[in-house]
Amino acid sequence: MQNSPTVVNEVRSLIKAVDLVLEVLDARAPQSTRNPFIKDLIHTSRNLVLLNKADLAEKEVTSSWIEYLQDEGFKATLFHNQLPSRDILNFLTQVVPKPQKEKFKRPPRIMVLGVPNVGKSSVVNALLQRKSARTGDKAGITRGKQWIRIKPGLDLLDTPGLVQPFINEQTYTRISALGVLPESQVEPVEVAEWLINFLFYRQISERLEERYGEKLEGRSDPEEILVMIGKKRGCLLGGGEVDIHQAASILLKDFREGRLGPISIEKPGEDDNVGSDEDAEEERS
Repeated sequence: MQNSPTVVNEVRSLIKAVDLVLEVLDARAPQSTRNPFIKDLIHTSRNLVLLNKADLAEKEVTSSWIEYLQDEGFKATLFHNQLPSRDILNFLTQVVPKPQKEKFKRPPRIMVLGVPNVGKSSVVNALLQRKSARTGDKAGITRGKQWIRIKPGLDLLDTPGLVQPFINEQTYTRISALGVLPESQVEPVEVAEWLINFLFYRQISERLEERYGEKLEGRSDPEEILVMIGKKRGCLLGGGEVDIHQAASILLKDFREGRLGPISIEKPGEDDNVGSDEDAEEERS
């Protein structure tokens, strides 16, 4: 999925109207949830990278990402729903540059950008300390651009899902697991099997035992594990056959909502193919 020239031009025009771009990424996979064209459009001094949903990621890995981004010249910090909104607001106040043309005498302006379903609206609501932007678990729920007064002297431009994820073979599965893509574009069984392989690769397959109350007892085949999950969660078709698609959807929902514990699926400098069938098989052996 690529961004059209019209979208690129619109984003470029909007960036000219603000003093700082707040780029929201998913802390569990910052590289996969970052569209490279945003980075190319914005000077690092005007780009604040916010790693959202940090409570669902591993702390050590998130710290490594912040260090990695800062080494690239970006301002970077983390955020999650349990973090006091004043922390991110204070951070914004410190880093937002003053308008270059003081004669306009307007407050500094911030724009929120990010691919669908990385939590842009949740960030806006946290800054406002009230519910203004719509939120939800479906990609692209924000419908239109809107200027919001965060506080006297600081304005924010909330944008709809203008920026689409940059999809290649390596990122498709990761952003599918995170729920970035619309469900119509995701094959849940394929993605769930990748996630199971990834848990084995990372040697944290016990998370499955803890969540579903069933010992794996040597089981490592992803399809077999999905059948186990389906039986435990009552995903049954006629004749007692397990609905493996429903079981896969349950596993993905549990991962996205943090019920398997904090899991980062990307590390700085890590090979794009980490978590593949071959990697998982190597760890099992």
